[in-house]
Amino acid sequence: MKAHHLPRLREWEQFERFAAALQRLGWSPTLKADGPDARCWAFRRESEFLWLVFDDVLGGSLKTESQDVNMEAVATQVDACRLR
Repeated sequence: MKAHHLPRLREWEQFERFAAALQRLGWSPTLKADGPDARCWAFRRESEFLWLVFDDVLGGSLKTESQDVNMEAVATQVDACRLR
């Protein structure tokens, strides 16, 4: 599994802004798992899948099993979209 750390996702309250940015970029949420100290939402865009993950200890990241998803590009797009 590939992972890309999201250094700007540091607080629980920021998670939904990152999720909203992914949705504005065409990623659709397909599964949401929220626990007391972690959140993990699965997203799909066409044939690509990724997860937005936040853990109280580890912080935020994007994860995927697909070799086709350019995680760095998605993270850059999310940062740009989130700041609008």
